[in-house]
Amino acid sequence: MVLYPIVIVVGFILLLLFCIGAPAILTYHALIKVRPAAGRGVPIMIGLVLSAMAPVVSPVSLPVSIVIMAMGVLTPFMLVERYYPERHRYTVLLIGSVVAGSIRLIMGFAMLSGGGDGSPIFHLLTSMTSSDAGFLIMNSVALYLEMVIGSALIFGVILMTVVAWRKMSGKK
Repeated sequence: MVLYPIVIVVGFILLLLFCIGAPAILTYHALIKVRPAAGRGVPIMIGLVLSAMAPVVSPVSLPVSIVIMAMGVLTPFMLVERYYPERHRYTVLLIGSVVAGSIRLIMGFAMLSGGGDGSPIFHLLTSMTSSDAGFLIMNSVALYLEMVIGSALIFGVILMTVVAWRKMSGKK
């Protein structure tokens, strides 16, 4: 009996690793291989361009939404990656992807069971449009911003832990 919830939780974690972590890791790996001067802005550009294309790509909106969420996780990571030890950067990115994806998944389930109220970001952005295409675009932008804010908090906590660990161990 106890095994079933554990299997379900592990399944969700593996699903989040595959769906959000994999595109984030692949994009990060590509960006560190060909590191242009504006490499930190590439996840922002990809996320917002895909958000603007939401009405056009609506038949395949699930994969596009997954990539938008991955870019939302990758955006704050690119700003603080140099503060993490080089050998642990992929691990930190995967942990941040899983936790941010879990938070987004929990928020989605809470929205479904709580009467359908979305986040404040969703309400703010979707109230600015009156067309269906504009709603799809703003919905995708809200998804991107929710992932950016959530993962920024997660990477901030991980960064504070790394700094505290370095202070306690006496490393600079």
